[in-house]
Amino acid sequence: MDSINAHFGADDHMVFVNKLVNRAENGVLVIADAGPFFHLNKKEKLVEHELSMPSRFDVNLKRFCVFHKQDFNSLAEEQRQKLLDHHGQVLMVEDE
Repeated sequence: MDSINAHFGADDHMVFVNKLVNRAENGVLVIADAGPFFHLNKKEKLVEHELSMPSRFDVNLKRFCVFHKQDFNSLAEEQRQKLLDHHGQVLMVEDE
């Protein structure tokens, strides 16, 4: 599913994900790209959206939230900390 449609489209993306989970034998992996929030100048909605999602799901689903380093660093320190606290595990890749 396209990231812009998933985050800002008319359809509820969680309905789509739940359908996939119900059909999947071995679970579903979602890679959620935060880029559209920055591309469409909706950074203020990003933290609200992320915090509205559960940290863990009660279904066979793994979700990875992906941020470009520049985008993540453009957020206020308080916003970054809220996102880091909300996500159970964080992997940050630094440039060499």
